[in-house]
Amino acid sequence: MAAFDNKNILDALEANWQAEMEGFHTYTALSNSEADPHRRNALRGLAMAEKHHADLWVKRIKELGGTEPQFGGNPNGQAASLANRVGGADLALRRLEIDEARDIAKYGKQIKELGDEPSIAILDEVIADEREHYLTLSNLIRSRGALPALPPGQAQAALAELVAAREKGHSQAAGWVGDAIYGINDGLGSIFGIVSGVSGATLGNSHFVL
Repeated sequence: MAAFDNKNILDALEANWQAEMEGFHTYTALSNSEADPHRRNALRGLAMAEKHHADLWVKRIKELGGTEPQFGGNPNGQAASLANRVGGADLALRRLEIDEARDIAKYGKQIKELGDEPSIAILDEVIADEREHYLTLSNLIRSRGALPALPPGQAQAALAELVAAREKGHSQAAGWVGDAIYGINDGLGSIFGIVSGVSGATLGNSHFVL
């Protein structure tokens, strides 16, 4: 295997590790703040599964001659993001549901591109787990019912904070559109998650997507 190819594989696997560690920290933070015992245990299970995936990736990284990466994200993962703090735990779960579908699509693409059989074997295991995560999140979301509405004053303050943070950080338009979709019309996001999940699970087969 050429050095260039090996570096590309290592870069992809480290990105996978970072994503799984972010998932671990996100689910851990959400479970710590969850009052319902059933939901808390489910979130802890998801956290442990993400940590297991991260361990698989770091093991393969070392086998390829790489070094163990360092997590560069927030200790609370996505749970600390402004959008999730504004929307609360239920909206955070809906965002994670979509993220799981995107991960399935991303890993499905890697199966065709990496060209490293041990990594592909890990991808097969991870994709199967991510499908289960998607279903678990869907069940947790729908068992709670509709998203609770924020009081008018709190909603106005949350919107003002979101706009101020955007202007301060000069967020790109794509990020703002994503926040708008998640916050204003969650149903569209859920449909997108389902479609992208099917696409990833079938490796982009347009027949099944349609």
